Amino acid sequence: MREPLGREALVFSLYDAALDPHQWTPVAAQLARALRAGSAAIHVRAADGVHILSRTANFTDRDAVAYRDYFHAKDVLVTLAGARGMNQVLSNTDLIADSEWVETEIYRDYFARIGIHHIAGSLMNLPGAAVGVLSVHRDARGRQFSADDKAYLTRLMPHVRNAIRIRNSLTGASLELHAAREFLERSTTALLVADRGGRLLIANAKGEDLIARSHALTVVAGRITATQISAHHRLSHLIETAADTAAGRGDSPGGLLSLPAEHQPPLSVTVTPLRPRREGAGLDEPAALIIVRDPGERVDITYMLTELYGLTRSEALLANGLVNGLTVDEIALAHGVTLNTVRTQLKSVLTKTSTSRQTELVALILRSLAGQI
Repeated sequence: MREPLGREALVFSLYDAALDPHQWTPVAAQLARALRAGSAAIHVRAADGVHILSRTANFTDRDAVAYRDYFHAKDVLVTLAGARGMNQVLSNTDLIADSEWVETEIYRDYFARIGIHHIAGSLMNLPGAAVGVLSVHRDARGRQFSADDKAYLTRLMPHVRNAIRIRNSLTGASLELHAAREFLERSTTALLVADRGGRLLIANAKGEDLIARSHALTVVAGRITATQISAHHRLSHLIETAADTAAGRGDSPGGLLSLPAEHQPPLSVTVTPLRPRREGAGLDEPAALIIVRDPGERVDITYMLTELYGLTRSEALLANGLVNGLTVDEIALAHGVTLNTVRTQLKSVLTKTSTSRQTELVALILRSLAGQI
């Protein structure tokens, strides 16, 4: 299922904010609009305190300070959600009876004053024992959050978590070229950075390898070039408008396109703005980040699945095999185990990911790791 345009743009904004702290500001408002909610907030709970990354306008500076300094410790929904487990989307009605909710200190003295009654969100585990908190809110006159609302938040949550992780890894660093290169090289995805005219500025190892063997994408006279003319025009336009956004001259979040090639599966390309210097790219000029995925290349996302869903290594290997198009019979043969063992592992994977079918599981993983595979 393809997300509406506003929801797709939100994913772009999250990865934009991951590299530029200034871009966290509008994310909460975008999130609230995506769910037709009154407000939203994203914050991180770490050993050194509470860090509010994004909040809608109904949370004043005074409200943010009050939550950071006092009310975060009184937030019964966070406490109850933590007892239920990480990386689940829950609402206040899932956690506490409404009659009890309205009598809590944080509701009476904080949320009710801001005009918040219905809340849905998730706790996300982060490196270093930190916890990310994502929440959206409606007032007492609004409807409760539906199963569809929660399903969307479940699909969005991994992107929020990845964005926070990238943000945390860059915070406090020098944010010069070597840091950006290290980030790019660690990625399991082909990443390219180009200026407005398509001139290749940076490519990670995966990107260089893809350009060397692909029939769909190459570099001609130092510029990124799609081999099919119509696709090249579209790619050039996306790079140009994304770089303009990075320069503050436009508002395009970038876009997606498919690059066809003879005798090879088409490449999937995502283009997004990349801002200079303050974003940690070590660049002197606005640029475009180009994320290229080759569907014909098998990927190993075992370690990501272990972290993201709490799978065992055997379960993660199974899920990785399904994503790469293997059947359960082929997976059993490849791993030297019985079919019954694989089926038992599959049941556990479906439970941990809150999915009910293999196709649903694969779709969830592909959405969750859209920026990684």
